[in-house]
Amino acid sequence: MIRTPAALFAALALVAAACTALDSTSPAPDGSAGFPITIDAPSGPVTVDARPTKIVSLSPTATEILFAIEAGDQVAAVDDQSNYPEDAPVTDMTGFSPNIEAIAALGADLVVLGFDPGEVVAALDAVGIPAIVHPAAVDLDDAYTQIEQLGAATGHVAEAGMVMIGIGDQTILWTSCLRLATAPRTCCLERRHLFRPR
Repeated sequence: MIRTPAALFAALALVAAACTALDSTSPAPDGSAGFPITIDAPSGPVTVDARPTKIVSLSPTATEILFAIEAGDQVAAVDDQSNYPEDAPVTDMTGFSPNIEAIAALGADLVVLGFDPGEVVAALDAVGIPAIVHPAAVDLDDAYTQIEQLGAATGHVAEAGMVMIGIGDQTILWTSCLRLATAPRTCCLERRHLFRPR
């Protein structure tokens, strides 16, 4: 039997909730509905006061997620390791030793990192810039959590839910293929007479 990850059901709930909200209320023209919001990130609670419009991503994984959930137009800069998608605004910034002054000079209103290389989150907090730290995902649930949190932090809850559903569908498909490929196989050999012309 194929088991569907519990997070996939959470994704369906996210999409349903977002759609219900859109049906029941008129969305703000600037996309500010749903803010402020507090994200329970691995590094601790992070409050995003308003829909961010100048996101700095210092994590290649986060960059891909942001564009996948259709938040790409809110991304002001990405690090030098973010090579996908091609239209990502790549800079010479690095996630290994982030330059707080350079980030602040961009007017960043949200920073996403793969790890905190030495009190960077605290330094960003000191200048009023919220930062979400998402370490490398160790399993599918971790990946779902990161997508869900970035969707909430950027105002793209429904889009994040759809990405999660898409990943779940692919996971189920590949799981089925792998099980078929590794299942014991039997065959029937039929002996035939060979007639040779005289």
